[in-house]
Amino acid sequence: MPFENLLTLVAPDFFGHPSTNNFFSKINYTDNPSIGIVGLIFVFFALFQFKKKETLFWIFGALVPILLMTKTFFGTAMRSINISFISLVTPLRMIWIVVFALSVLAGIGMVELGRRIKEKSFLGFFLPIIIIWEFIFLAWIFSFLIPSGTNILISQRNLILPTVFLSLSSFFLVLALFKPSWLKILGFFCVLLAAGELIREGVKYNPFIDRELVFPKVELFDLIIGEKPIFRILITHQELLPANSNLPYKLAMVDGYASMQDGRYGQMVKIANSSYPITKIEGYPRIVFQTEYRSNLINLLGAKYVLSLKDLKEVKLKIVNQVGQTRLYENTEVFPKAFFVSDFLVAKNDLEIANNLLKVDLRKTVVLEKPPTAQVPFENYQKSEVNIIDYSDNQIILETKNNQPGILVVNDAFDLGWKASINKHLVEILRADYDLRAVEVPPGKNKIIFSYEPISFNIGKNICLITLLILIILLVFDRKLPLLKKKRL
Repeated sequence: MPFENLLTLVAPDFFGHPSTNNFFSKINYTDNPSIGIVGLIFVFFALFQFKKKETLFWIFGALVPILLMTKTFFGTAMRSINISFISLVTPLRMIWIVVFALSVLAGIGMVELGRRIKEKSFLGFFLPIIIIWEFIFLAWIFSFLIPSGTNILISQRNLILPTVFLSLSSFFLVLALFKPSWLKILGFFCVLLAAGELIREGVKYNPFIDRELVFPKVELFDLIIGEKPIFRILITHQELLPANSNLPYKLAMVDGYASMQDGRYGQMVKIANSSYPITKIEGYPRIVFQTEYRSNLINLLGAKYVLSLKDLKEVKLKIVNQVGQTRLYENTEVFPKAFFVSDFLVAKNDLEIANNLLKVDLRKTVVLEKPPTAQVPFENYQKSEVNIIDYSDNQIILETKNNQPGILVVNDAFDLGWKASINKHLVEILRADYDLRAVEVPPGKNKIIFSYEPISFNIGKNICLITLLILIILLVFDRKLPLLKKKRL
């Protein structure tokens, strides 16, 4: 690990912070696996237990990712492998492993610290503390060697609090050495110091100015936000709404960053830029930014509004309002959020689906991956009624009235975590039109509920509940165990 990274272990803001626009190091700020200077003291105590298997495991758990994500032989070799899963691994993806391993080592170190205090092992007690103090002194010395005067002030200012935290924790630990009966109380204060130090660093990643200054009230957005059911919007100039900045306004967009959409959705949106026939399916690598508003796929995705910095000459677009240079257009040919179709096509593969999307009337025909059981064509689909009763992030409630069985399409993204029920009976969700959802609806009046229930959430919830139960059992038996031993004696 470079010397600069070691400095950020002691003082995470030694080189400034990107949120305050004064970060001046060449290293990536996300390369810093800091757990705070208080936690670092306990890590050094854990190193005395390096012969134990569990300690050795977590030492390697911290060192191996560091070797892979820095410019070492191993890190360079990994990035040269022409496999995206391996070559694209960055410190941002691996840093949590290092931090987790250091946190576990800190826990081991706390146990070792308690043992050395009880044994009155003065050398073993003071050595880790002295090492940490040497680090902080080196950091202070290095701060005077920085060429730029402004940067010197930044580093020295950001060394003050780590020095204070180290002084207080050292005081509590030394006091515990001479007052072992106070160990639990003083240890609690050290944990509070560590928590305060980490919270202080974490707060810097949160906005520290008024929300209205970052996301001001926008007159054009008010017109869209009041619209129900929720439709998507499309922008022709990226500076109007940078990726995912629509989220605080609760605006649904065609665009989005990789964390907010899957690769299949990106491929579907990319198809809107293509012309029939397609020979290859391409997708957006990370950020979906779609400016092609003329495609019928944009109508299918529910893009009811288009924001633009220039005049748009398109029959289906009607100007609604203009503030400054920003124009708000309404797409008069947009599809409803949920609608019945009269027919379907079954495609063998993604390429066939993509080509069908460009040549069929998507308002009347849905492209599926497997045949439904519904009796189609649904000749009277236009007379069917679909009412959205509730629309939220994790649930959609619809009421339909149709005199024939049919296929209902919802223009939200398909995901295996979504479940659907019709009149309280679970039904299968079909992947429709490449990445949307569809269900087969029986004739009559129906109540359809889409709910997001990913299996990963249920697994995680059950693991937490089981773990909590095990901890309660262990706690109860741990208290009873001394009594049982006494009775046996």
